[in-house]
Amino acid sequence: MLKSNNGIMNTLATNGDKKFDFTVQNDGEDVTLKTRAPAPEEAADAPKSSKHKKPSADDAPSDSPADSPDGDAADQTADDNASVRLDGGRLVAMVLSLCLGLLLL
Repeated sequence: MLKSNNGIMNTLATNGDKKFDFTVQNDGEDVTLKTRAPAPEEAADAPKSSKHKKPSADDAPSDSPADSPDGDAADQTADDNASVRLDGGRLVAMVLSLCLGLLLL
């Protein structure tokens, strides 16, 4: 769709009075989108935080795998509440209806 259209394209995205439109410029196989949003390098950087510890040469990655949890996971344990249950009465009624239907033919 972007290769076939050239010019302003409307979107359904709105934020109050603001409309988010963009301009499509295509030149053969190259498609360029121009928006009013700032480019990533123009956007403000997040403030630096000293809470995170930078990895050092002393922190070598572990060669051993992680320990597995004890027991079964909650979603892997089978329960008695099946979503589909086959009652004997329904099965007998279905077989009987089938037999009577075949006898009528």
